This record gives sequence, C-alpha cells and structure tokens, in this order.
Amino acid sequence: MGSGNDIVRTSGSVSGESINGGDDFDTLEFVNRDGEAITSWISSISNFEKIDIKGTLNNSVFIHKDDVERNHNAKPTVDDSGKSHNNVLIIDGNEGDKVNLSEISKVASSQVNYEGKTYHVYNTGSNELWVDSDIAVG
Repeated sequence: MGSGNDIVRTSGSVSGESINGGDDFDTLEFVNRDGEAITSWISSISNFEKIDIKGTLNNSVFIHKDDVERNHNAKPTVDDSGKSHNNVLIIDGNEGDKVNLSEISKVASSQVNYEGKTYHVYNTGSNELWVDSDIAVG
C-alpha cells in the first residue's frame, strides 16, 4: 500500500494473506457479508495501526505478541487527556466481539480514553495494545 491513511476492508479471514499497510495511519476493517462472522489471525499483516473488528456480527481476532511488534503507530498516539503514548496498536469493536491474546497478559495494565472511547491497555515490551472496553478479552 502507499503512503497516506489507508483503510483495508475484509469480509473474511486475513490469515495467510500478506498485507503491508505501509506508511502513515492504516486501518484493517472487518466487514460482514453473507451473515458470516469473521474469525481471523493477523500474523501475516504488518504496518497497520488499527484493527476494527466491529462489523455487523460478533467477530474475533487472535493477537500474538509479535503481531503487536509488526503493527503499531510509529508516531506517538495522544490520548484524550493529552498524554503521548509510543508504539500503540488499537483494536476497535462492539459488545459480542472478542480478542484472543497469545503471549500477552490477559490482565490490562491500565485504561485510556481516546477519541471519546475507553480502551484497556495491554503491554508487550515497548508496545501498547489498546482494546476497546466493549470487547471481551480471552
């Protein structure tokens, strides 16, 4: 993908598909079609700063510690209080959606407000994973 803030929409699993978001702030967005919920691993994507699993059904994403290493905002992310955070990957979703963590503590270290929403913060070394508080984490 090129430079700029790109949105990639998928109606199926991205497991096994190599997708590079490139520069700037890129979003991978789940779009439900044909009444099918999406369950996906993100191990083959890189350089995305946000994963939006909302869709219209209850979607799930599996996130390994290495996925956060490959996908995060290289520029500081400023929360609603004005505090700057480095290396943030944001996961947006709705009630009924689920994030499954691997090699990441399932206990949030804190929470943050960003763009009017509350996120639970999970640390992966020097990176932060922000998961929308509406999403179940397992």
